[in-house]
Amino acid sequence: MELSEGLRTRRSTRVFLDTPVQKDTLRRIVESAQRAPSAGNMQPWELFAVCGETMERLRSAVNAAFEGDGAIASPGLAKPAPERYSERRRGLYREAEPFFRRIGCGGEFIPEGSFRFFGAPAVVMVYVHEDLLPGRLVCCGSIMTYLTLAAHAEGLGTCAIGFVRTADRQMREVLSVPPELAFVVAVAAGYPNPASPANEFCSSRASVDEVCRFFD
Repeated sequence: MELSEGLRTRRSTRVFLDTPVQKDTLRRIVESAQRAPSAGNMQPWELFAVCGETMERLRSAVNAAFEGDGAIASPGLAKPAPERYSERRRGLYREAEPFFRRIGCGGEFIPEGSFRFFGAPAVVMVYVHEDLLPGRLVCCGSIMTYLTLAAHAEGLGTCAIGFVRTADRQMREVLSVPPELAFVVAVAAGYPNPASPANEFCSSRASVDEVCRFFD
């Protein structure tokens, strides 16, 4: 797959086949993603690649935390986002809803599905040492992107998930995450179900002129 093609065709997958993702496949993905750039080559990310029985234990723990609380807590922001960014997020739900309705779901599918990792058979959890916050979050965003593209090249779909932050304690218990590591994002991975209307959805993007100022 050409890089430019991968950039154009990668999208979030939210319905996966039951086909397992092998540990060797996850290793190849992580090895490719490890080439992600980072400030001073610090490579500050700490990754937990999960599949098989541990994935099911992780999913059960996170979903139980969600069901026990009876509510969804968004990762949120320190303060309300400016309107143009908030409108893009609202637009995501408006665009996606017709596709989710076709599988019997509505706008709740994204947050509720997040707590099941959308049924993905594997996930790569990204953490960073708390002493490196917030400056090295940009580096963690870099490897998150590389993980999604490396998985795409392997024929896997991915979905970056932040909602599971609210089950931080449960995830730490399952994965034995050291206390000094802070959760950043989960990258669910698996083989996309080509028959699901939910996977036909591709979110829109703002125009280049809306997000970039060009100078010459």
